[in-house]
Amino acid sequence: MQSSNLHYRPEIDGLRAIAIIPVVLFHAGFTLFGGGYIGVDVFFVISGYLITAIIIREVEAGEFTFAGFYERRARRILPALLVVMVCCVPFAWLWMLPRDFQDFSASMLSVAVFASNIFFWKQAAYFETASALKPLMHTWSLAVEEQFYILFPIAILLLWRWSRRSIVPAIAATAVVSLLLCEYASSRFPTFNFYWAITRAWEWLAGSLCAVAVVRRCPMRDNVLSALGLVAIIIPIFWFDSDTPFPSHYALLPVGGASLVLLFGVEATLAARLLSSKRMVGCGLISYSAYLWHQPLFAFARLRTLAEPSSVLMGTLTFVTFALAYLSWRFVEKPWRRKKSKEEKDNKKLILVSSGSACLLIAMAAFGCLSAGAPSRFDKEVISLSDHNDLSGQNCTAVAFVVCKVGTDSGSRNIALIGDSHAHTLANEIDRELRRTARAGFVITGGFCVPLLKFVKTRGWVPTRCDLLMDEAIENVLRDENIRTVVLYSEWAYYTSGFRVGTTSHAVYNYDSGLSSDSKNNKLQLERALSNVFTKFLAAGKSVVVVKSTPEFLYDVPDYMAKARYFNTDLEGVILPLRSHIERNKDIEQLLEGYSGRVFFVDPSTEFCDSENCQPFSGTQSFFRDSNHLNEQGAQKVVSKLMRALEKSGL
Repeated sequence: MQSSNLHYRPEIDGLRAIAIIPVVLFHAGFTLFGGGYIGVDVFFVISGYLITAIIIREVEAGEFTFAGFYERRARRILPALLVVMVCCVPFAWLWMLPRDFQDFSASMLSVAVFASNIFFWKQAAYFETASALKPLMHTWSLAVEEQFYILFPIAILLLWRWSRRSIVPAIAATAVVSLLLCEYASSRFPTFNFYWAITRAWEWLAGSLCAVAVVRRCPMRDNVLSALGLVAIIIPIFWFDSDTPFPSHYALLPVGGASLVLLFGVEATLAARLLSSKRMVGCGLISYSAYLWHQPLFAFARLRTLAEPSSVLMGTLTFVTFALAYLSWRFVEKPWRRKKSKEEKDNKKLILVSSGSACLLIAMAAFGCLSAGAPSRFDKEVISLSDHNDLSGQNCTAVAFVVCKVGTDSGSRNIALIGDSHAHTLANEIDRELRRTARAGFVITGGFCVPLLKFVKTRGWVPTRCDLLMDEAIENVLRDENIRTVVLYSEWAYYTSGFRVGTTSHAVYNYDSGLSSDSKNNKLQLERALSNVFTKFLAAGKSVVVVKSTPEFLYDVPDYMAKARYFNTDLEGVILPLRSHIERNKDIEQLLEGYSGRVFFVDPSTEFCDSENCQPFSGTQSFFRDSNHLNEQGAQKVVSKLMRALEKSGL
């Protein structure tokens, strides 16, 4: 190996510019750049290239030390990150409701321990509307990089000492395994796939292999291949969108494109001349700071305006992003990255300032977590509006799968409510209504447990515990001669199309929790399971009542109402057009049409929708505890309609 081949390449800074601009524009909400998120993948390739190059050069020269390596990484990453986090705190304090502020505080702690990718993986999918409201959401990629910094140098050093010839095969083999795992998880566990380092490692390692190739042969100049690399990066920016399974084999385009530029886009090539221009290099130099600033600016704008801000505002904030990026690069990044003996006193001051800022942030984050989001910042009405009323039933308090008794303690139990978490919200009110009419029954519910037989959400591989428990419970209901009426209630559309996220004009669906991303396959399985369970219940002499889906809104309703009260704005943004609700449920409606006359239907949407819109509140009273689950008041409306329908039908 000849590490002298690794020298400063201005075109790499230009490549950073190609990566950062679409990322910022994508997060700003400009739909033209629907695949702008691929810029992060380009950054991963660049990082893998540069880190591998640094390690090889220093190991060859006998100068590599872990202390020196991690000090440089800390100087590169931490100062600007700390400044941005400090600037976020006052806006979070002023504009975030208690639960959001508590989550924000927890996210600061996760950033401090390099685990924000794991934290956000547990919270929400990347393309969900809620993710756009999290100021530190973008730090997931920094956590992935930091985890790579911890493990990769150790692995390379061990391989170097054991067998230098094994370095390339080991990197290549690991990259292939990571890519295969990424492809497997892209349809089965998409949120895990997006955030975790193990399914992103192949992007880093692609850059590492480029570094090794450059060390061995020098950059291989080629106009055609380097230009092809740029095209492969640019095309997915405009071609991909939030519906594209990502990362997956689709990521081969931007990752392969970045690799081609690193390998062949040097010096006199057209790609190098384009990327080495003064403006491109300048934008690349401030790309890290721009990445840090853009998400907090956009998130706080959305928090303050409640709904999606105007394109004019987001365009203005895009320019502000790059202005702040230049300032933080000039006055934060550059001073920290200098390390000269004559500046030893300044270095000590910087270290003290950094340590003090970090300790202050950790203390503030701990306060936000322990104080439950500091609710004393708001008046009682705002706190009352933001209260997430989760009444799951007097006798049905378990979050997981549960079978419980409702109604009177004496007499036969002749009714059963079966369903997922949506049915769970009705349990308390069902209990009250049955007691009032001296009746009794069962509530059988579980999160993501569709009330059907043999509906396997894991695409026919291995049934989940939820699937098995629901099958067993339904079989027990079939054998119980006392149960004459079965009520099935669920977020039906989820089982064909996943979670409803996005905007009223562009529906985006997330297929996590074991669903296939093939909605046609999901619909086919649901059709078979419906036929199976309806046939068996009817053959057993039981009446079947299906409660259709309630509207699913784009925002957390209580939070939206509380913020509207706090900021003194209207509630128009939380209202959902009726056509959006109809479109969301068209598949399940088609499936249910064939059972008209044999199965009774109750449509709860009429309690919340008129001829044009669906409204999740009345006055200052919300009917939902989040974007799609009913609270006590909403459950009362639905159960009242259900009981009237049962009485009218003689059930």
